[in-house]
Amino acid sequence: MTKKIHNSFTLIELLVVIAIIGILASLLLPSLSKARKTSLSAVCNKQMRQIIIAEHMYTSDNNGEFVYVRDDSGTGVWDMYLAQNYMNAPISDAVRKPVNINITETSHPAIYNAMKKIILCPNDTKWKSSIAGTLRRTYAKSMRTSGVNTIYDNLNITSIERPSEIFQFIEQQYSTNILAKVSHAGYLDAARWQLMANALPKLTFHKSSHYNYAFVDGSVRLKEAFTAAAGDHWRP
Repeated sequence: MTKKIHNSFTLIELLVVIAIIGILASLLLPSLSKARKTSLSAVCNKQMRQIIIAEHMYTSDNNGEFVYVRDDSGTGVWDMYLAQNYMNAPISDAVRKPVNINITETSHPAIYNAMKKIILCPNDTKWKSSIAGTLRRTYAKSMRTSGVNTIYDNLNITSIERPSEIFQFIEQQYSTNILAKVSHAGYLDAARWQLMANALPKLTFHKSSHYNYAFVDGSVRLKEAFTAAAGDHWRP
């Protein structure tokens, strides 16, 4: 009489297989998580590169002058102006020109979704906007090179003697750094740079206290956070 052969797993064999899968998962998941974070950091770098290219297109069209951080006379806020004129965002003059307008997913869905791909780094999840429903910016613009109304005149790109050392945009994580808004969280002056230079290493969302910086020469580099002791990288 022929005996039947049972090919089913025993309970012990099944537990061994599950244990092996668990070990492999514990080894692979951290690597996958790190790879995902690195990939998202590359997206943030690309966003900043698009912004600095748009800035350079503006300087080319305006005799070398940088776009104002804020200009109540018509330009509005830098992010909305550059996105409308050089990044194909669906923004009208009626929406762009008023300073400190609330752009929400409900009130302006097309603008909100387009700008989210431009000004919010996908790794930047620590802070939420201080105004419910609005979109927070990851990036801040240099006030010293770009000017704010009558506080500072915007400089000419040809006057910058150290273009590879002076940054034009940085990553700045504050709840008040909001799309279409102007606050100290959205631009840098002397006092804000000192504060940010000391705070940046504590707020990082890239590897080992590194941040993306966009420099006047058009380069974008992931660098260890500058400290106040590193010198005036904000001031030409």
